[in-house]
Amino acid sequence: MNIIHVKRFFWPIASLACFAFVIAFTFQKMQAIPSPPVDTNDLSYLPQPAVIRPLSLGNTESVASILWIDALINYGGSLLANQQFQWLNRMADLVTILDPHFETVYTFMGTVGSFGAADSTDVRILKRGTEAFPDHWKIALFYSMRVIDFDSNFTEAANTMRRFAKDPNVPDYIQRIHRTYESRIDPYGTGLLLLLEDYLNPQYQSFRKGIEKQIQTRTNPLHIPKIDSQIDQGLQQLRSGKIEPAAIYHTLMELHASARNP
Repeated sequence: MNIIHVKRFFWPIASLACFAFVIAFTFQKMQAIPSPPVDTNDLSYLPQPAVIRPLSLGNTESVASILWIDALINYGGSLLANQQFQWLNRMADLVTILDPHFETVYTFMGTVGSFGAADSTDVRILKRGTEAFPDHWKIALFYSMRVIDFDSNFTEAANTMRRFAKDPNVPDYIQRIHRTYESRIDPYGTGLLLLLEDYLNPQYQSFRKGIEKQIQTRTNPLHIPKIDSQIDQGLQQLRSGKIEPAAIYHTLMELHASARNP
């Protein structure tokens, strides 16, 4: 019985030992061969997930953690040296492909995100985060802000944040932020109507002053004569229940059309 157990484990152990010996021998020989310097900013130097997965022997989450620690160390070193670490997006992309539920990576990338950058890698990373953590409002917020920054996609941002509209566990401004995004899709058209509707919405009473300022900001470019008094009168009528938001909106649009075509 003991001999059978020995035979069962001998060949796997021997194979691993031989494999380790070959790797060590090859590495030693490669070290002796002079090679051109590697450009650490050459992103093609980073291995692909398809290569790492089989080598990880099923421990992809552990490998992802090691790679992320290495990325943070190099990122911190670059900051101390006042240099740009160009690998961060690619490393985060690789890590979250290997471990899509690595929450820390998404929150970190959202915090130090590449706002204003043409590279959309972090957009893809944060999108992956919203899919892995659909109830994580901070990751969703980071993603919505980045898609707006990248290509002004207010529709995608609104769709992302709408799921938190009635979530009692998120801050009030997160419950309403999808409405802010929706109002930016057509800011001087239906977006203005949305603001007028939100002005009366009991759920958004704490935001009334801010909404009022947004309404004034949106209507200023409409070049309507005495627009401030028109807005003040309209909001007073809204608060007293004498008029509906749609009625004010249509009145403003008619005044705007008259101003453009006197």
